[in-house]
Amino acid sequence: PKKHILHAPDLHLIMNFVNSSETFKSSDEAWTPFCMPQFNNKGFLHMYVSYLTPELCLLLVFSKPDNVYFKGHKCKEQILETLKQSGCIPAINASLKQQHYFVGEVKVPGLLHFVYKSNSTSQLTTPSFGPPYSSRKEQKRLFRMYQHIHHRTHSDSKRPHKTYFHFGDFEIMVAWITDGFELYAAFGPLESKTFCITACNDLLRWIKSEENTLFILNSPVW
Repeated sequence: PKKHILHAPDLHLIMNFVNSSETFKSSDEAWTPFCMPQFNNKGFLHMYVSYLTPELCLLLVFSKPDNVYFKGHKCKEQILETLKQSGCIPAINASLKQQHYFVGEVKVPGLLHFVYKSNSTSQLTTPSFGPPYSSRKEQKRLFRMYQHIHHRTHSDSKRPHKTYFHFGDFEIMVAWITDGFELYAAFGPLESKTFCITACNDLLRWIKSEENTLFILNSPVW
């Protein structure tokens, strides 16, 4: 029976590991030992990696190292044939292009950007960059502002700030920390504190309504 849970932190590790390696992208097939600490931090699993298209990667995880490459290759051929016959590959590629969202889709007036962390799932969501953070310079400046308000809300362990406002020349930064979530948001420099609080509540309602698409709420089992 399926009893092993694929935890979100392990899935993030796998995705970052594969995406950051040019070797996997340049090879038709490869395999590597890999540690999934949430599953077992004292051992290794064995991962078969193959890019079916430039944007679509197949990952197969095996518990034993015996013939991983050949078993993986055989499974890949069967999966690839099924995907081709069902016409799923174009649909998957199309969905990959729609995975990002922009702050305008949230429909919260005055909101420029935000980072939301769900403490219960250890996952976060943030929109893709858009104006006024289109340039690399402005994105780095925004990250520094996030770093600043994060430090202000977490540096003092005895009397941590639950809410924090920073009024700058280019934006107003808001941090809101609770047991369930952490919210960091940027608003236009002319907005009021009351406006920002109302907007944050609107943003939280939107995140709640979209949480099934923003987060992995039910971990797969295998």
